[in-house]
Amino acid sequence: MQWVITAAVTATAGLVWILAGANGREADSGPYRHILLPALVILMVFAQVVPPLLARLIVVTYRKRYFRAGTNLLADSLRHAELFVRPSVPKLGAGRFLTSVLPTFFQHFLTLLFFPSLVAILVPHPWMWVSFLGTSSSPG
Repeated sequence: MQWVITAAVTATAGLVWILAGANGREADSGPYRHILLPALVILMVFAQVVPPLLARLIVVTYRKRYFRAGTNLLADSLRHAELFVRPSVPKLGAGRFLTSVLPTFFQHFLTLLFFPSLVAILVPHPWMWVSFLGTSSSPG
């Protein structure tokens, strides 16, 4: 079915290209030669030809690598892959904490000011600075 769609789009683009002629312009009432018509045809043919070739290449490479002597090496290696291993919880220390917190101050500084700014907007004017400083200095 995809080849029928590609053939239809290619035929339509070719027909527009032929009917428009060399003097057809965008402001005219008829069709005109758009610069992307050939690119459309090339992309449509590319989309039909390349994926099957890549799929065949991938399948052949997969079969050569993982099916040897009647064994499925991929299924055997999946049992030992990290995907199925439950990770251990990292130990929290000062070094790990600082390496996660310090980049925040340099890369996402305005994000740290979002909540204090929101509080400062929502409180009455006399309490604005008190609430801003209070929420920016509070932990969490």
